[in-house]
Formats: sequence, structure tokens, C-alpha cells
Amino acid sequence: MRERSTPRHSLLTPASKKGQKKTSLLVVSPKAPITARERVKSSLKPENRRERLQKAPMTKGRRFFAWLKRQFTWRRILGGFLTFTAVIVLAAVGAFVYFGRDLPNPNTLQERQIAQATQIYDRKGETNLYSLYGEENRTIVPSDQISDYVKQATISIEDKTFYIHQGYSLKGITRSVVARLIPGWRPKGGGSTITQQYIKNVYDDRETTAARKLRELILAVEIERIYSKEEILAGYLNQIPYGNNAYGIEAGARTYFNKSAKDLTLSEAATLAAIPQAPSRYNPYGANTAVLFGRKNYILDQMAADGFITEEQAEAAKGEAPNAENQSFQDQGAKIIAPHFVFFVRDQLLEIIKEQSTDTTTPLEKQLDEAGWKVITSVDLDMQRRAEVVVREEGEKAVRQYRATNAALTAVDPKSGEVLAMVGSIDYNDKNKGKNNYATAKKQPGSSWKPFVFAASFRPGSPLHPGSTLFDVETDFGGGYKPNNYNGSFSGPVTVRQALGRSLNIPAVKGQALTGEKKVIDLIREMGISTVNPDGGYGLSMALGTPDVRNVEMANAFAVFANGGNYHQLRPILRIERRDGSIVKDFTTNQPKQVLEPEVAWQVANIMADNDARSAVFGTRSQLVLPGRTAAAKTGTTQNYRDGWTVGYTPSLVTAVWVGNDDDGKTMTSSAATAAAPLWNRFMREALDGKPNEDFQRPGSLKETTLDRLSGKFPTDQSPTDQRVTEWLADWQIPQGDNRFDDIHIVANVNRDTGKLAGPLTLPDLIERRTYFKIRSEKPTDPNWENPVQAWAAANGGGNPPTDTEDLYIPGNQPTVSVSGRIVGGKLELTADAGGARGIRNVVFSVAGTDIVVDTSPFTTLVTIPLTPGETISFRATATNDLSLQTSADGSLTVPVDAPVATISSLVVLQEGNSLLGTPTRLQAVVTTGRTNSLRVFRSTSASEAGLQVQTVTATAAGSYVIELPATNDQSGQSYWFSVRAITNDGAEGALSVRVGPVQIK
Repeated sequence: MRERSTPRHSLLTPASKKGQKKTSLLVVSPKAPITARERVKSSLKPENRRERLQKAPMTKGRRFFAWLKRQFTWRRILGGFLTFTAVIVLAAVGAFVYFGRDLPNPNTLQERQIAQATQIYDRKGETNLYSLYGEENRTIVPSDQISDYVKQATISIEDKTFYIHQGYSLKGITRSVVARLIPGWRPKGGGSTITQQYIKNVYDDRETTAARKLRELILAVEIERIYSKEEILAGYLNQIPYGNNAYGIEAGARTYFNKSAKDLTLSEAATLAAIPQAPSRYNPYGANTAVLFGRKNYILDQMAADGFITEEQAEAAKGEAPNAENQSFQDQGAKIIAPHFVFFVRDQLLEIIKEQSTDTTTPLEKQLDEAGWKVITSVDLDMQRRAEVVVREEGEKAVRQYRATNAALTAVDPKSGEVLAMVGSIDYNDKNKGKNNYATAKKQPGSSWKPFVFAASFRPGSPLHPGSTLFDVETDFGGGYKPNNYNGSFSGPVTVRQALGRSLNIPAVKGQALTGEKKVIDLIREMGISTVNPDGGYGLSMALGTPDVRNVEMANAFAVFANGGNYHQLRPILRIERRDGSIVKDFTTNQPKQVLEPEVAWQVANIMADNDARSAVFGTRSQLVLPGRTAAAKTGTTQNYRDGWTVGYTPSLVTAVWVGNDDDGKTMTSSAATAAAPLWNRFMREALDGKPNEDFQRPGSLKETTLDRLSGKFPTDQSPTDQRVTEWLADWQIPQGDNRFDDIHIVANVNRDTGKLAGPLTLPDLIERRTYFKIRSEKPTDPNWENPVQAWAAANGGGNPPTDTEDLYIPGNQPTVSVSGRIVGGKLELTADAGGARGIRNVVFSVAGTDIVVDTSPFTTLVTIPLTPGETISFRATATNDLSLQTSADGSLTVPVDAPVATISSLVVLQEGNSLLGTPTRLQAVVTTGRTNSLRVFRSTSASEAGLQVQTVTATAAGSYVIELPATNDQSGQSYWFSVRAITNDGAEGALSVRVGPVQIK
């Protein structure tokens, strides 16, 4: 049989064999001698027990021990011990031979398979965003080129007994066995030594059976026999992954600090030693740097406890870079596209690995890194690039203007839950928290939380709807909790639409109190906000956004409003493919879940898209308006101005923006309520540019309903017309039953001077139609709610109308009056008799369209009007007293037939005069009755006026009279109208004759 030059179970030829050169895995320093502990032995001089026994008397006990002595001689005992030892040795050798027969050839220790990376792509599957350790960046360095701090830190955290064990740890093995026997118990510390981990890393052996552990143990013992501790430690440090494609300590030092492993400081060495346990979790470029630096500080404490460094050195290293305040890691440059999103996706992938993997020994990060998956994500690179520019440019403005320190933006497709863009900070490569992903960080949402509260209050069985009235008045909710509004003022009664649009705090707190904290929390969790404690305990302040939320989850929760109440699980990954192209998981098959009534989702969207509802606070041209588009939006600011939010959406795009100050003890300016709005507005406009406008589709089950604003019920005749609102309500929101009509308004006529009810004779200009209202608070039995509402009502005309009727404007104070008339001298004489309980101010006589006022008694007057025999003349006298009460009396009189009155039946122009030649104008008048004395001729330049008297002609009987008017001095072309009146013998003027004209002077 041909001998093998190298046994299969040996790693390398032992260095003790003469004439053979020791083969080393790495270029290492000579093996350092290890001093063993000296053992102290003590002994006692034996007495001559045989002599004493011979002198002693023989007893029963002595006989028994004598028999034992004859049976168990030293020869027999020694023979039994040797036999037992031989069996144990043979069993061990047998096990060694059996399990060692197929151990890997030590020559393969330097050979390893390169793990295939997990690749992350954009939504098109064309652009590689990042490769999870797709290429092992490795540089082998000898032990003397590795900082002692690295070695010490690694030993302190990985294997404290490394320098004294023989490749295995009985304590570790026992701990591992017990952990398997006790389900769920996770011991502190692993069962493998550095030597065993080195073997596992080299041979990539993921088998978890006891046989594998035994083979690993045998190989570890063999390696310890052949190699020095320094060689094994150096080999381990050159093998393990440090994340971000850096394999081995030299690559890790170069990647993160741009220096050699031998030049690492204590702080840097402790940081690197923290990474290998879980490279993704402790990724210096990831979102968990706080966890990384916590582990770094723990390692420093362990190094001090192990005596490698002093406690003073440990404390100094904690304050040195890298740390939470000064991370100082080398920039990654352009290695990662959409870096915050990539690491967010990686967290999701780790959860999937955790669900699917049966390997309980290999870290999840390592399994993911070597899975070789092709991950098609949801990110839209065009939107992502736009988002990065917007956050960088507008975020820097916010830093200058509002004293912010950072910003984040997440865009989600509401119809699928797909994450289209995610920017976690203004600049990912900024050493000052640039790596922090504020899109996934927990922050208080402020008033951007209020839509959830009111959505819960709109649902079936809840008390409110968009037209419900809530009283925005200063209210003590108990325990000294008295929230204020952003502007420090109060608005009195407002509808929910106004309350949400204006972001009023007191109505929001009342909305939660009336709905119940549990209902609000249950809805919020169904909408995808996972950070909220399901058991609540937040109190009424929760309505103002005190629970911590994540920006990305806020975007997806608002997507429920945009998507008609349908919730899609957040979908940053579309599908995962294996190396052979088969599907690991397809997320596009996930179906939505109806978590909110479509009617409520539309109502909330309709309110947040109502620019009129918010204009009282934000103005009509705020950053919440997208010109030409239907868009709903809500801002939010935390009480201490550390966080500013704007979350808004269209039916096809939801964007959540956070701008804040993350520096301890510092806040933004008070004007930061809209700090995030410019980022939201610009991104939404750019992302939707060129796309058609979409409206939120109103469910057909909603009914347009008119309500009285103050009562929230159907209006009655008593309800003021200017206080009515129209809302789209669901069936369960429409007022029902006998209590569905406005029952708080009462209309009454009041004398504005006396404040009493108007009487039947109250003058109209003194009467005011006043509407009174008797209101109750939302919780009438709670004085903290009721008293402020009643105080507001008292100051704003609330309460019942007056019960007393005035006692002045009554029938007893009304004046009395009568009127009579007669013809005197061709004129009408009117006389009034006025009186009553009050003094008479005046009497007004009305006749022939003319009013004549007489202020003093006796109340009589002569009226000159044309009198026609047989004509009946009607007249009225109205008496007014000192209360302005009036009484009127009518009268009439018939003109006698034989009255001395003449009339003109016709009037014609015989000749038009000529002013240039001096020719007079000639008229002909026909008088039809007698008793005429003369004719008076009037001339006017207007067709509607009598004008001036220009001629008197004697006319003593009926007949035709020619009247010749003298020439005028007017220029040629002037036109006139002429009229003639007959005068009786007693001087009475007759009826107006027929008017003629115009007569032109030529």
C-alpha cells in the first residue's frame, strides 16, 4: 500500500519533526512560549501502620478488612485501572479514527469558495443598487502587521481563554449542550472558540449535528497542535467579514478608516472588533450606529476587566472617534445607490431569512450575504433622484431658516404600498449623522396625527362626522392638562371640517375623548403604524401626536386615506429570486385589506384637500396647495418645535416629509410648523409633472346633507340661514329619530332700545330679529367641559330670549286723529283733530300726491289744487306722537257742480314767432265753461314743467281766445312748451290745459 506523505486528518506536518520545514497558513511571527502554572504538592510522612495493626487484638471488623486486603491487592487494583484506561483510550482512538477519517485535507485550509452576493436592484430589475458582500475585499497580513489592540479586543469579546485552551472550551461546549436541551434559552456567549470559528469560516460548514461538532473539535485540537496561537489568531482575523465587502482585518481597516490594521487606535480597534458578530446589524454605514457604538464601549470595558488596558484607557477610548458624536468613518462615495433605502431593504431581507432559515448557528447576516439572491425592489430611481435633490436643497434651506439639523422623505404608491423613494437624511455621506435613516427613526408626529383621530370618530358607532360641532374653548381636561392652539387663540364652536382644516388642538382632544383611546389606537395599528403600544396609556395628549412613529409608516398609513380605506402592507421589495431564477417570494401577490370604511376615507381626504377649511390659518396660497391638482395634506409640529411634518397625497402618490432638529437640547424656531411643507410641495409637483389630475372618488353611499352648524342637526325655521353647512354624510352619520332637528335656536323680535320683546305697535326700525341659542357642551355632565361652553355662550348672545314685552308701544299710547275738508276761495281746506295719551308731534296731510306737514295745533291747512266740479277728492291725515306712534284717518270731498271753475278744452299754435324779425308767437285757447275772469299763459323749456307765467289775457266767457305773445330776445332755434290756465272771478285757478310744443323760435 502506498503511504500518504500527509495524513488526511492532519492540517500540517508537525513542527517537531526534524528535517521538515513547518508549513504556515499565513506569514506569521515565531511562536511565543507559553509558561504553565506551577502546581504545589504537599505530602505527609507515612507511619508504620503495619506494626500497629499487628499489636492490635483481632476483631470482627479487622477480619473483614483483612479479607478485603487479600481480595484487593495493589496488583489487582492497578490491573483494573489500566484495563479501564485502555478501554477509554481505545474508545477515544476509535472515535478519532471514525470521525477523523473524512476530515478535510489541511492543504485546503488556504482554499475557500467565494460566496455569491445578494444583489439589490431597482423596480425595473436593471440597476444594481448594492451588493451585499458580493466581492470579498481581502488583504492577508502577518500577525506583526495587526494592531495588538485588535487582537486583545477580539479575544475579550470572542474567546477570553484563547491563550490557555487547547482548541476547545469545556465550559463553552457545556453551555451549548444545555442551550439545546432548554428550548428558548439563549446563553450569554457561544460554545465555539476562536480556533473552532476559524475552522468553520474556512470550510463554511453549516451542519449543526453532533458529529459535525465532534469533527470540528478534533480538527481544532489538531490545528492547536500544529500552529501557534498567534498563527491561529492571525488566520482568524484575516478570514472573518467586517461588512461592506471587507473581509479580513486589513480590508476592514482600509474600508472604514483608510489606514493599515497595524495603525488602528484603541477606539478604532474596539469598533472593528464589534462588527464580525453581525456585520449588517453593526454596519458603520447603516442605521444602527448607536448599537455599534454601544457594543464598542462594552468591548472596551471587557478589555479593561481582562487586564489588557486600564479603566482610564477604556474611558478615554469611549470618547474618541469613532463614536456617536463623531463617527469619522471614511465616506462610501458612490458605492450605494439610494443608500438609506438599500439598508431598509436589507432589514426586511433579514426578517425573511429569519422566517425561512433552518440554520440556527450561522448568523442571519452571513446567511443573507451568501444567499445569492436577486432582490427586485420597489424604488423608482427617477423619483428617488428627485427626492434626494429636493431633500438636499430644500433641507439645507430649512437648516438655515428654521434651525433644523436634518430632513427625511418617503414616497409610497397608495394603490400597492410600494416604496417609490426614500431619503433618510440631507446627505448620507455627512459624518454628522448622515448615515442615520430618519425615514425609519421614531419621531413624534404632532398634528399630522389628527386625521387618524377624526377618522376613528367618523366610523359607525362613533359620535362625530365632518359637520359635527365641537367647542374650541379653553378647557381643563383634568390633572392640569389644558392644551392651547398653535396661535394661542380659541375659535368657539367649529365644525370638525374647520377643526381639522385649521389644525385646532382642543377639538382634536375632545374628538379622542368622545371616541375613546382604544378605538383610535386599534385603527392606527390596522393602518400600519407598528410603533404604537396596543395597550395605549398615552392619555388625551395622544390626540396631538405624542406617540413615536416612523416616517415610512406614516406615509403608508396616509395611503389608506388615499386608497379608499384599503391597507397594503408596506412593500419595499417586489420579489426575490434565487441563483437559478426560481422565486423565493413574490410580494406583488399580496392583497389589500379593508381597514377603514370608504366613506370615512373619502371624508378625511375631502377635508384635508379643502383649501377653504385651512385658509384661516395657512392662507389661500400655502405650500399645501398643488396648483391644478386635487391633493390632501396635513402638517404637524411637536410642542417643543423639534419635529416638523407634512404628510400629503393624491390618489396615486403619498409623500411624508420630516424636518427636525436632532441635536440634544436644541429646537427649531416657532415658525417651523410649515418647515417640511416646501419639501413636500416641490417633490409632489416634480414627481407628478406631466401626469393628469386625479380626484378622490366619492362613494355613492354618501348623501349630501344640510345641517345647522351649531346643533349639528337638521335646520328648522328658527335656524339661521347663514349658519347652515352642507356635508356628505354616510347613513350612520345622518341625524335620526325625534332628536334629529335643531333644538337650540329660538328667534324673537326685540326692541333694540329697551331690550324687551317688541310689542304689536313697536316701530319697525326699532325691531331687531334676534336668534337666541341654548347650548350644551359635548359632555354636559362634566363641569370642566360645560362651564367654558356656557361662558362662551353668555358672551356671544347665548341663552333664552327676554320674557318681558315692552310697555310703551302699546295701543293705549297710540294717537287718535280725524280729518275733514271744504272748499274755501277756490282752495281745499283740510282740518285734523289729533290727540291721545301722548303728545302729538305733527300731522301730515296727504292729498293729490302731496304731503303737507303741520307741526302745531290747530292742525289745518289750505291746499291749492285744480278743482273740477263734480270731482271727488280723497285725502288723509296721519298723526304722530312723541313715541313716533302713528294713526291715520282718511276723508273725501266732492267739488260742487256750480263751483266757479273754468277749464281749457284745447290749445293750438297759430303762428311761431321769429326773434330776428320781431314776429310774436300766436296761440288759440278754447274755454268750455263760464265764470272765467282771465287766462294765464305759461312758457317752459321743459316738457314736464309749467314754467314761467309770460302773459295774462282777459276772458269773461266761454269761447275761443287768440293769445299773442311778444317776441323774445332769444337766439333763433330755441324751443318752448306753452300751457294756459283759466282763472275764475274769485281767483281760483282752473285745471291745466293741454300743453303744446315744442314751438321753435326761428
